[in-house]
Amino acid sequence: IHPEAVSGLGRGGGFDAFEAVAPREVKQLDIYLRSCARVEVFAQSRGRFIGVPKCEVVLRCLNSLVRAIAYAQEQGLETPIRLTVLDDHSSEDCVARIKAALTSAPCPTQFRALEGTGIGASLTEMYQLARAEAVDLIYFTADDYLHDERAVLELAQSYGRLAAVLRRDPVLFVSDYPERYKHVYPTHVLLGSHRHWRSVHNTTGVDLLSREILLKYWDIYMGFGQ
Repeated sequence: IHPEAVSGLGRGGGFDAFEAVAPREVKQLDIYLRSCARVEVFAQSRGRFIGVPKCEVVLRCLNSLVRAIAYAQEQGLETPIRLTVLDDHSSEDCVARIKAALTSAPCPTQFRALEGTGIGASLTEMYQLARAEAVDLIYFTADDYLHDERAVLELAQSYGRLAAVLRRDPVLFVSDYPERYKHVYPTHVLLGSHRHWRSVHNTTGVDLLSREILLKYWDIYMGFGQ
């Protein structure tokens, strides 16, 4: 990086990738978290390696998300945020604890009990709700994702930056798994807000996307619930 650059970020002449870009404006961030404490691990007989009840996992992960939202706002993120929990028939005690955790969130929240049950119904109802009420940016997450304090801020800022650089709406997959690194393939590495992002060939049901992308590929998303 050229030491005489006025901005301190770059020097032009082929190095403009280091210059700041005007990010895509995000009108609102709608977060949807799917929870289910009645089953320890879907489609598996083994228990979780941490050895605690699923409700405890749900609450720890939900609280981490709430803290990440608060941190983003403390750091000056002006994007309005709304948090929704869609619960798959957890016990009354666990539901009460989830609702209590939501009261500490520094943003509008809502709790919804699923009509159906199971992963398929959970995904379907979440997508339908997002289609009906989401304004702009959507973050689909799950009850076993433990969020770093800076996660929400990084998602919102990186999305705005990457969308501006790419001139299209990207989809961000917020978690990677060790086994993914066993398969080496060509990838794009892009600079986000404070972290780098790489291109991947597939994701789980936890991702960040625009409402336009959800509508454009609606049939595909609904297929995930089958």
